[in-house]
Amino acid sequence: MGNMIDRPLDMLNNLKGQKVTVELKGRDKPLEGTLLAFDIHLNLVVELKDKKSKFIRGDIVETVNPA
Repeated sequence: MGNMIDRPLDMLNNLKGQKVTVELKGRDKPLEGTLLAFDIHLNLVVELKDKKSKFIRGDIVETVNPA
């Protein structure tokens, strides 16, 4: 993360195209994959290990961390 972070979405923008771990409400095991896209509602599109893309609704996202 070499870029400056002034706003929370700046962190996600810096993680775009990188491997992330996404913890979700109601799920014990986090999802791991490449962050492809996001919006201001924290809706995410993550490419999983099997190369399938998954849309994740922002209201169930707890954390997004670099993998």
